[in-house]
Amino acid sequence: MAEPAATITANLAQAFHYSFVETVPYAFFKPNPERDIAVNLRAKEYRCEKCGRVTRVTYRNEGVTYYSKGKLAEERRIYDTLGLSFPYMGEINDGVEFTNEAYGYCQACAQEGVLQSMEPAQRAYNLAELLHTADMLVLSHARDDAEQALTAYRGLVKEVQEQEEELLTKLPDKFRAYAVRPTRAPESMSDKLYHEYTIAFPADDAPNELYYIERELEKSRVEMFLAQPRIETIEELRREAGL
Repeated sequence: MAEPAATITANLAQAFHYSFVETVPYAFFKPNPERDIAVNLRAKEYRCEKCGRVTRVTYRNEGVTYYSKGKLAEERRIYDTLGLSFPYMGEINDGVEFTNEAYGYCQACAQEGVLQSMEPAQRAYNLAELLHTADMLVLSHARDDAEQALTAYRGLVKEVQEQEEELLTKLPDKFRAYAVRPTRAPESMSDKLYHEYTIAFPADDAPNELYYIERELEKSRVEMFLAQPRIETIEELRREAGL
């Protein structure tokens, strides 16, 4: 039996995730000792630059997780920035337990700071997240008043797309901005791709929080997210909402 087609809303959620959360593509490969480094990864710590909050997420991975050399070098730079002692390669090769580190802003501090920014690169991300939130919430709003929900949603879509079109003309093909990182989201330890060898899965009881981490974003992916088909008619909205 064929699987049911993905809904418009599900496709939009996947497009946002691909554009802003886990941006490396899937590919099958076998670890190569000259390219990939086996690490006994056990946890990740998120640190807020403003309030000092630290959220520790344990991983449920068994055995080693493979890092690309670029990703492990990036981790070393983060350790250095935070003033932490990075393990020697001999220790890593011997299987010492390793913790990923990340710094940025917790959700509360981001709401007061970077998510209010009008700087073009950050504003481009902020508008995309605003649109993503509207994409996800229009279904629940439709249960109260479908026609009113659709009118408000379509107005916001038009406004965001117009503002984004103007902003993106000012930005290079790749730019840096603070983007959301859910603490329960799986993460690839390769800066090129992900596969079962590189992916780290948070434990089932991991904290469910949002942090905003600075990262490189691609203009083409922002444009791809904006160009996705969205709910346009009352019939589509009612079908998506199960009304």
